[in-house]
Amino acid sequence: MPEAFFGQKFEKPDSEEKKIQLITHLFDAHVDFLRDSSRFPNPVVNSVFQEIWGFIGQKIIPPDKVVLTSVPLGQNIPSFQIGIVQWNKAEMLNQFLRGSSNPLVQAVATIPEFTGIVFNHNIHTVNIATVFVPENFPELFEDNPLFTLGGIALVGHQVYDFGKGFLSSSEDSQNANIRASAFEAEVLITILRLAKKENIDLQIQNDYQQQLLKDFPNGINSLTPELKYGWNLQ
Repeated sequence: MPEAFFGQKFEKPDSEEKKIQLITHLFDAHVDFLRDSSRFPNPVVNSVFQEIWGFIGQKIIPPDKVVLTSVPLGQNIPSFQIGIVQWNKAEMLNQFLRGSSNPLVQAVATIPEFTGIVFNHNIHTVNIATVFVPENFPELFEDNPLFTLGGIALVGHQVYDFGKGFLSSSEDSQNANIRASAFEAEVLITILRLAKKENIDLQIQNDYQQQLLKDFPNGINSLTPELKYGWNLQ
């Protein structure tokens, strides 16, 4: 039921720490909503976000890469973005041991599997996928929850592609962006259908998402066959 999700209210945080906690809570809440079939009945989206929940919430790390989500503030970005950085393992360990304040170093060091990576002599570099969110995420959610839900859907599917190893070349990245856009359209189509069924007035309020629904009117089923993979498409 979208009403309970979109109807969330919260107090404006009075410190940087509380702001980070609120942004983290909202990010996790979006992912949890999209993986929950009782609230968001779309088996393809549920399946994808169940895996993303594993990457994010449970810190499950594929053997050859690190999937990490972070919400570093101080980044003046207008939308949700994924950044992938390749780190030299020895450099990362050295920075951590020297007490680096780099949020990526600190975050990776808190993951139990990081120790295994450090002592695995066959792994010399690690790829870290970081999700950046706008500093005004809470305000965006209050003003336009469809925008934030779509943004999480888009960047979430990019995380999914990264976890599956589909972001290893520029062509892969281009295809991943197309898939992620179709996936965002899939989420929007589903939530609008649910809202209509429950007599909830939800409207697309921005030109970008309106155009997205024109480009992918059938969501992920609008994709060409070569761009579809691994989904249980009906």
